[in-house]
Amino acid sequence: MTIKELEQLTKMNRANIRYYESEGLINPKRDDNGYRDYSSEDLAVLERIKLLRALKVSIADIKAMNSGVVSLVTVLDQQIAILRTKKEEITKAQQVCQKMLEEKADYHSFEARKYYDEHYDRFDEALKEDKVPVVLSPIRRWFARSFDFAIYHLIIYAILVFVFNVNIGSQTLFARILGEFAVILLVYLIEPVLLCVIGTTPGKLILGLSVCDENGGHLSYLQARERTKVLIIKGLGLGIPVYGQYCSWRSYKLCSGGEVMEWDDTSVLRLKDDRMWRTAIFVIMWIILQLSPIAVSLAGGMPYHKNNLTVAEFAENFNRLSSYRNIDLGYDLDSYGRWVEKTNQLGSFQITDRPPGQPPDFSFELAEGSITSITFNYQLKNSQYIPDDLKDQMNLTVLAFVCAQDGFDSSSVEYGKIFSMIANNTYRDFHYRKDQITIDCNVEYYGYDREMLILGFSEQDIPEENYYSLTFTVSKK
Repeated sequence: MTIKELEQLTKMNRANIRYYESEGLINPKRDDNGYRDYSSEDLAVLERIKLLRALKVSIADIKAMNSGVVSLVTVLDQQIAILRTKKEEITKAQQVCQKMLEEKADYHSFEARKYYDEHYDRFDEALKEDKVPVVLSPIRRWFARSFDFAIYHLIIYAILVFVFNVNIGSQTLFARILGEFAVILLVYLIEPVLLCVIGTTPGKLILGLSVCDENGGHLSYLQARERTKVLIIKGLGLGIPVYGQYCSWRSYKLCSGGEVMEWDDTSVLRLKDDRMWRTAIFVIMWIILQLSPIAVSLAGGMPYHKNNLTVAEFAENFNRLSSYRNIDLGYDLDSYGRWVEKTNQLGSFQITDRPPGQPPDFSFELAEGSITSITFNYQLKNSQYIPDDLKDQMNLTVLAFVCAQDGFDSSSVEYGKIFSMIANNTYRDFHYRKDQITIDCNVEYYGYDREMLILGFSEQDIPEENYYSLTFTVSKK
């Protein structure tokens, strides 16, 4: 039978049963998952213990009888003598109390020796002494679990950004839900290893908590894995949205009410201490963890190749940042800096918001194999199409080349200035100079009105004679 069934039959709580087991009075079998399987003999032994403890028989005497060292008759004879002595002590205490009452003793001034004894329910009071110390600490456990989850989330974010080139700031709701399931998988893979090797997790370690077996040693891997599995199912609801939050809330309420969690059935939670420095370290580390996803996201938006770039390195930076920032030009750059059309399972991407064909070609100036200047030129003459502002290609060029230089990363003030220049100077010239970097954008056109270009117009409104030219150059001294 399970421990819950045994609790119902004996009217004992789990802490009592586990205490008697730790004292060797019962020895339930274990199934393949490590759960206890109590027998009818275990039930009978507990019923005997219950009666003997109600008679104030000590655990030491019960253990002696269980091992055959003494007989029940001997113990009962001794117990009668002990009870008689206790009865005399109680009578004496009553007499002292009566005397103190008659003398109207004051708490702050009486000098008599204090005799004190409270009379509770004889069985329940005896059982309160027979417990393995149980650490519940629901608030501490919740913060430790939240800390661990923040680490698991950070691992998932890093994998998405640095392995799959996914911008975590632009994930869909479905992608976020999949991410939560990935976190649950990480918990199942990593936590058992931590518990069997070091006996704790990062959050528990900072807050002074540890998990051990009933002998005080580390859990085996199988025990730790089973504990983690029950935690994921019962405590985390498998990470299912809403249901997972309900399971966490329910577990917190049960733990706050003194209930031992199901995943702690084969393990013991211990609290080393609750010193204030642990809280201080936790707060500092928690703040760092909350800021870390921002740092990961910013790092993902940085070019991989830095400083003196070859054409192939520039192209790799350009393509990766285009994908990371969800800027689709319909084409990628090959290792020679030439456009190659993107394809997917549906075939070629179609570009509908610019004239047919690929984006303007890049031209490169090199010095000892490294790029010193990048230029692209875009021209239309007597065209039936609306000119493209080419902001995306400008931004990606700056990100892939300029932000690869020291002092010009995508989180810097200087990149913000350049980005603003590109955004605020649509269809007109702008120029930027800073240290070794120069950016020039020269625009010429006739037949168009700039306000029409910005606000948009239909192809029927395009004049027959028109001309548009944009030359964008980025150079490095």
